[in-house]
Amino acid sequence: MRITLSQTLNINALEEENEKLKKENEILKKNLKMMIGKFKILEKTLSDMGLTQRQALSSSNKHWKNFSLSSFQTHEQSGFGTVIYNDHGRVSVLTDGPYSPAKHSITDFVVHEKDRGKGYGDALIKEVIRRYKTDIGAQASSKESVYVLHKNGFRLWDNKSSTVEEELERLRINSSVYLRFYR
Repeated sequence: MRITLSQTLNINALEEENEKLKKENEILKKNLKMMIGKFKILEKTLSDMGLTQRQALSSSNKHWKNFSLSSFQTHEQSGFGTVIYNDHGRVSVLTDGPYSPAKHSITDFVVHEKDRGKGYGDALIKEVIRRYKTDIGAQASSKESVYVLHKNGFRLWDNKSSTVEEELERLRINSSVYLRFYR
C-alpha cells in the first residue's frame, strides 16, 4: 500500500490536532479542579453566613447582593508574604515576620474605593481566618479596617475583650493599632 504526500500531510495534521486536543484536555482538567476548589470555598462561605445554597440563590436574599462570585486568588510577593485577592481588593499576610508578635500578620488590607461598604473587606478577612485559623495579627491604620477586623474577632493585642471604641481611641492616638485575632 502506498501513501501519497497528500495522505501524509493529512496524517500529520491529524496528529497535530490530536496533540492540541490533549493539551486543551489538560487545561480543562486543571480548570475543573480549580472550579471544584472554588465551589468548596463557596460552600464554606455560605455555611459561615448561615445560608443554604437555596437561600443564597434566592434573589430576595439580602446577603446575595454583597456576595462576590469571584473567588480568591493568591500569589507570593517578596517581602509581603501571601497576597490574597479578588476583583474587589486584596490582603497581604506575612508569616513569621521579624517584627510581628503573631505568626501570621496582615500587612496590607485594601478594598477598591468603588467596592467599599459592600462586604468585600469582610469576605477578605474571613478568607484569611479560614486559611490561617489562629495566631493572626493585623496593623490597622483606618477606622474602616478597625471596624472590619473587630467584627471578625480581632481585638487589641494586650486586651482580648477590647471594644471597638477602645481600638479606635488607640488608632486616634497612635495613627495605627495592632490587633490580634481571638476565637
